[in-house]
Amino acid sequence: AILFIIFDLEVVFLFAWAIAVEQAGWPGFIEISVFIFILIVALFYLWRIGALDWRTETQRRELTEMKGPGGVVNRKAFKL
Repeated sequence: AILFIIFDLEVVFLFAWAIAVEQAGWPGFIEISVFIFILIVALFYLWRIGALDWRTETQRRELTEMKGPGGVVNRKAFKL
């Protein structure tokens, strides 16, 4: 929920910048570019540490146990 709030505030700042883009000029463009870059770096960091992975440890273990050679999910585990 906290990650949603952080990245939802991004939309508010981008909307405010889009309204005042003509008055902001090039300095405003540079500022918003730095802002977006920081957000992208934060997103990749959160993705790398697993903060965006919603599976529990048990679900991850079960998924790796079901995978066969080459990382393909074993159909026998699903009884198709």
